[in-house]
Amino acid sequence: MLTASFQQLLYFLGLTLT
Repeated sequence: MLTASFQQLLYFLGLTLT
C-alpha cells in the first residue's frame, strides 16, 4: 500500500532527524 511506504519514509526521516 502507498500508506505503508509513506509511513516507512516518515519513520526513517524521524530516525535521521533525532
